[in-house]
Amino acid sequence: MTKRNWTKLNWADRQPHAGHENVLINYIYEPKGMEGKGEDETTLLGQWRLTKHSIQPIKRGDFHTNEADTSEHVFYVLGGRGQIKLDEESVDIGVGDAVHVPPSVGHQSINNGDEWLEPLVISASTKRVGQ
Repeated sequence: MTKRNWTKLNWADRQPHAGHENVLINYIYEPKGMEGKGEDETTLLGQWRLTKHSIQPIKRGDFHTNEADTSEHVFYVLGGRGQIKLDEESVDIGVGDAVHVPPSVGHQSINNGDEWLEPLVISASTKRVGQ
């Protein structure tokens, strides 16, 4: 029998974490060796993670910036409508939209609608191998 080397996870089976002031975050996949995480919670060989965020109507996350040598993000909207503030500019987002947030760009998720805003977020380390 071959050893299974793949996993199937459902975001709804993951315990949500409250972060960025008003955002429920379901960590779906995280890199191996993450501090404070069990073996069953860390799957990825690369330095990236996959999370699902949920923001209530008329709420927003905090505005923050990731340092240049830490991470970048891609927000892909699964449900709802809202905005992502990128430094001083706000971009309207809705189902099917994807927004890349480079390192060192301030960002904030904003739900200005009347239903939950649900972006899937891919975060990747910007550190190069060997650094």
